[in-house]
Amino acid sequence: MKLDDGSMITIPEVVRTVLHSTLVKIYMAYCEETDFIPLSRSTLYHILSVCPASKRTNLKGLDNAAADGGNSYDILLSTISD
Repeated sequence: MKLDDGSMITIPEVVRTVLHSTLVKIYMAYCEETDFIPLSRSTLYHILSVCPASKRTNLKGLDNAAADGGNSYDILLSTISD
C-alpha cells in the first residue's frame, strides 16, 4: 500500500486473508502494544473497503510456513547473540 507521503506499507499475504474485523482488532492491539496512535476504526474499515483483503479458504501448509519462519527467527537471534 502506498501512502500519500510516498512511503510504502507492505501487508503480508497471511494477514490479508483475515476477516476485516479481526484485522482491525489485530492492528489496534499492535498499536496499543507499541504505544502507537492508531487510525480510527471507521478509517480502517474504509481502507479495507477500498483495498479489500482477499479471503481464501485453503490455507494448507500455512502452519509449516509459520513454523519454518519461527525457526529461522530463532536461528537469527542465536547468531546475533553469538
